[in-house]
Amino acid sequence: MSSSVEICNMALIKVGATRISSLSGTEKSAELCNALLQPIIDDVLSSFDWKCARTRSPALTQDSTAPNFQYNYRYVLPTNPYCLSIREVHYGDDGDKLTDWVQEGRYILTNQDNDDDDLYLLYTGRIVDHTQLPSHVVQAVVAILAWKLSYSLSPKAELKESLRVEAVGTDGNGGALLEAKQVEQSTGYQESEEGSTSWADEGR
Repeated sequence: MSSSVEICNMALIKVGATRISSLSGTEKSAELCNALLQPIIDDVLSSFDWKCARTRSPALTQDSTAPNFQYNYRYVLPTNPYCLSIREVHYGDDGDKLTDWVQEGRYILTNQDNDDDDLYLLYTGRIVDHTQLPSHVVQAVVAILAWKLSYSLSPKAELKESLRVEAVGTDGNGGALLEAKQVEQSTGYQESEEGSTSWADEGR
């Protein structure tokens, strides 16, 4: 399992930059890694139903403010761990799947009242302990981080392009992100349509 610093150093090696000893360092590469690493991990996790980030919520809290129209109730999304992407909504002790709901901001809107049955989420949660990321996810993060770091740490246009292709492929084909998803799919997990991001879409 790779630590945050180890993930960053693998990316820095790809860029041809000096390795760091801490994310709190004052050198430019450390500051960039500190700024980029968690958002990139969030985006990678949001783009797919990775089992390492699968989380089953406790009963959702119904908000005191109802939607103005169309739906009768809204529920607050979980924060521990922080909900990056909703995969499924369930209700009741048997976990029946709820289909009539929408996400707006940090809320789920629905006509399901928790006076009848509690609501639960199956969702992708934020991972802040990066040693919990499996190796195929780490490789995708490293590739994307290297690509992003190259814009600030390398003057070579050809390196930037080669790192982009290594990270997300070309025209939706190849790339470390797609390869990681294929590894995950081989274990029986399927991609969700929820939660894709702009650069992640390039690797689909």
